[in-house]
Amino acid sequence: MSTSDPAAPASDYDELYAWIDEIPLSRPKKNIQRDFSDGVAAAEVIAHFLPKFVDLHNYPPANGSAQKIYNWNTLNQKVLRKLNCHLSDTAIEAIVNKQPGRIEEFLGELRTKINGHIIERRRSREHSVHSRLSMYALAHPSEHAFDDPSGFNYQQQYPYMNPALVPPSHRGSMQYPVPPGVGAAYPFIAAAHGESGVAGGGGAGGTRELTAELQETVGILQVKARKLEELLALKDARIDELELRLKSHGLL
Repeated sequence: MSTSDPAAPASDYDELYAWIDEIPLSRPKKNIQRDFSDGVAAAEVIAHFLPKFVDLHNYPPANGSAQKIYNWNTLNQKVLRKLNCHLSDTAIEAIVNKQPGRIEEFLGELRTKINGHIIERRRSREHSVHSRLSMYALAHPSEHAFDDPSGFNYQQQYPYMNPALVPPSHRGSMQYPVPPGVGAAYPFIAAAHGESGVAGGGGAGGTRELTAELQETVGILQVKARKLEELLALKDARIDELELRLKSHGLL
């Protein structure tokens, strides 16, 4: 099953497919053009990261083109405009008609917008906390209750980044454990290369090379995701601690 634009190698979308494959969807993942054609899966992707943005009841599964277009128009008006990720009527029609490469193009932009929104929201939260801390420090110059005893520079240690991006210079030298069941766990990647390519069909040399590439991509994403989750948990804990201190001093 082909899931990518014939003009572009399937490997160009592997990172995107891996990102989608990690997101739980209400329907089995088989063919990305068909699965996303009615807008339901796109709404679920956004709801996974930004649950307050989306009311999934507004997007019923659809088989007919009219309902599919209605779902996309609803998503466009209620959600995508908030992310500055507006779709034209032509783009919606192309996605509904399952034109190769169009849903990948949209999902790539959507992923960037979601990451950007999460980063800005975190920055805004941190700015609010730090502003109140600064006000308190000016009012109580002799108190150092809010100092980090370790002298840890959170901004320096936790730079904002896209967790799916890895510098090309590091990709060849990094070694990762081989995750089992690549084809089963990452159906869109498997579909992009043909099920037999991942499951064991075709030439042995080509299969091994393809499997190694997929395993490396999956490994990179898993490692980056784990590291980012740990870093974000530390930052959230620190922010929560500071907010509690501000509340105890009547500043929140």
